[in-house]
Amino acid sequence: MTKPTDLARKIDHLKSMLVQATDFDQPMGYFYDVLALAPAFRDRGRPLKDAAIKTRFRAVLEAMQQ
Repeated sequence: MTKPTDLARKIDHLKSMLVQATDFDQPMGYFYDVLALAPAFRDRGRPLKDAAIKTRFRAVLEAMQQ
């Protein structure tokens, strides 16, 4: 059996927080304060190139500006 990595433990903890949370404040704080700062988490990311996402994102930005 393989030993879970530190990143896997952090992701599992976030999953647990999301299931048990009564509001989104604590899981969101954990994501930004712990998981997003973890080098192993950042290293797993890659740029997303999707025209549909870009279109939706622009629409949201335009709506927020109004």
